[in-house]
Amino acid sequence: VRPVEDSICSTPEEVEKTLAAGTSKISEAPEEVDSLLVHAKTLQAFLDTTPLPALQHPFCAYRYVQKMCNAFGKKVMDAALPEGEWMRFESKACLAMEAEEQEESRDNFLRGQELVKNSSQRFGDTSEPPEVLPSRLSDPDEAAEMIGGIRTLITRRLILRAGETLEAKELRELSMDVVTDAVEAAGLDQVIGIQSWARQTALELAQAAADKLDVKLREK
Repeated sequence: VRPVEDSICSTPEEVEKTLAAGTSKISEAPEEVDSLLVHAKTLQAFLDTTPLPALQHPFCAYRYVQKMCNAFGKKVMDAALPEGEWMRFESKACLAMEAEEQEESRDNFLRGQELVKNSSQRFGDTSEPPEVLPSRLSDPDEAAEMIGGIRTLITRRLILRAGETLEAKELRELSMDVVTDAVEAAGLDQVIGIQSWARQTALELAQAAADKLDVKLREK
């Protein structure tokens, strides 16, 4: 249950009332989180080692699952749990994250517009007929979706390093291959100047994610 306004729920009856009034809404928990039950001290250790910005981020569930499964390995066992509905509550911090997601969507679209414009101009200088040119993005919305995918993959990688200190080179390596793979998949790898765009985009998206997730860069 996620609050939409200043609603406080402590009983099932209050939850039903706020849902009916529209001051709360249902929020689906990631399936992986639903399937993991841990000891309280294990959860506390995770909370103690995860910076607050990462705890409030939507991808915290990804960090949680990766940390639990990789840290305990064979100790993770299957368990048969009672059927029925389970309930959790989310704080209003989630509302701030929704606003941030909207801002990122706008940035993705602006970057997508620029990418389509630049790639079209550069392809337009060629003497090759259109049918022999490599496939490429021509729709800003598709380009924005591609950039959103890049942002998601970079953020997933960096949330696993939240609270750590990285070398600038390591940050570049964490992000550059994601952008390169996306460029090749979109058929843009033959666009003149695309590598420069890829390096700049990788750096900017990685730096933005690092700032939000408390990933520090080691000063030279």
